[in-house]
Amino acid sequence: MKRELSPTKLTNPEITRYFGLVKNGLIYEEFINKCDIKNRDEAKMMMYKVLFGTNGDTKKYNKMFHSLFPTVYKFIKDYKRAKNNYKTLSHSLQFLESDFIFNKVIKHLMKSNPEIKIFTVHDSICFPIKHKKIVTDVFEYYKRNLLS
Repeated sequence: MKRELSPTKLTNPEITRYFGLVKNGLIYEEFINKCDIKNRDEAKMMMYKVLFGTNGDTKKYNKMFHSLFPTVYKFIKDYKRAKNNYKTLSHSLQFLESDFIFNKVIKHLMKSNPEIKIFTVHDSICFPIKHKKIVTDVFEYYKRNLLS
């Protein structure tokens, strides 16, 4: 959204609230607390369907998402429609995630701390626990830059 919307639109209180929930890892809890969602697994499934699915307005999860974040939901639908392919958003998000992990976090760690043995599994970084503070600090630094 930050790459696609004007700075004026990004100051919309709904979008600001959505970004804050995502940034602080509370988006799933928001859906659990305000929708008929039972747990994090179901909230995660809802997010996958909204972000990566076809977004029929009568679908249960799309209605729930729209009820809390109508502007964000409209952006998602419009983005997919403009690209003429509902899969485009998932591809863009996967590229963003891999760029974040490999070109930012891993690259930084390999240059600044080559003694840390790291490997990735999907979207996770695995490393010896004794390096948790270093890895967490680097990860959080890039996350702040990405989401601020």
